[in-house]
Amino acid sequence: MRSRTTSPFAEVLLPDGTETIASSVHAPPRRAEGDVLGGRDPEKLRRSVEGPKYNDAIFAGLAPLVEGRRFILAGDWNTARHQGTERDSRAGEEFFARVREAGWHDCVWGKRQDEIRTWFGPGKLQQDDYVFCDPSLGGLVDEVSVAEDAATERHLSDHAPLIVDFALGPIAIPDLSA
Repeated sequence: MRSRTTSPFAEVLLPDGTETIASSVHAPPRRAEGDVLGGRDPEKLRRSVEGPKYNDAIFAGLAPLVEGRRFILAGDWNTARHQGTERDSRAGEEFFARVREAGWHDCVWGKRQDEIRTWFGPGKLQQDDYVFCDPSLGGLVDEVSVAEDAATERHLSDHAPLIVDFALGPIAIPDLSA
């Protein structure tokens, strides 16, 4: 069997000319074990009510990578502030406390101070898809919305795409004549 290393992120140039780390995330809704932990101590990743989940391991892997840099990390994090039970909601709150402590900006929460429905599957969960960014980009969030018809009418997934518009200004074109 051949092993192949893939990068979990890309460095992209935004329209305003700044370099930004971008990553698409899918955190399966289950406990993280073995290689998923990346050699990290599971006790340091665990939340008070449960052992480490995939989203905890992904957060722990991305946090040092994006520290002090511009970034956009978006996708299915499989957690929420408001979940079906008090225990699960507490676990979600603990995850988002880590996000805040790391200085990540939650684009939806920052704009609305509430969650927005992206999950159209069974259960009481409303939002489990998030776009996190650095504080400088967070200040540029113009609008957040959900393309609900992707889940409700077209049935492409039980998730609907979360759309975040940033007010980045004019496109910066480098001087290529030099």
